[in-house]
Amino acid sequence: MGLKEFTYQSGVEIYRVRFNFTENRDAQQLADFLDKISNVEEMIIQLEYDMKYDHLSLPQLLLQIEDGMDNHDYVEPSLMIPTLEKISTNPRFLHLAQVRAEDIMKRIQENK
Repeated sequence: MGLKEFTYQSGVEIYRVRFNFTENRDAQQLADFLDKISNVEEMIIQLEYDMKYDHLSLPQLLLQIEDGMDNHDYVEPSLMIPTLEKISTNPRFLHLAQVRAEDIMKRIQENK
């Protein structure tokens, strides 16, 4: 939900469409695809924040990522692997966070 805007530029010509809801299947699929890309980027940002400022929340955030993977909420979750590797190999993070990060990485690599 929420206002969405697609913009296409070809040379000096700009085409723009805004919508909150559409019955156009192609537009809805594109919006869903872009949302799933955004979900990955948001998770990476949140993981990096928690790694720096809130170690104790990492297990819960990793659980959210696992749930998102179950619901197919991500496009290219492999983009999270470098951040997950940092969590899984850093002894200052909770063991539970390390294990969950490792499990997520294995799952991503199996689904490639």
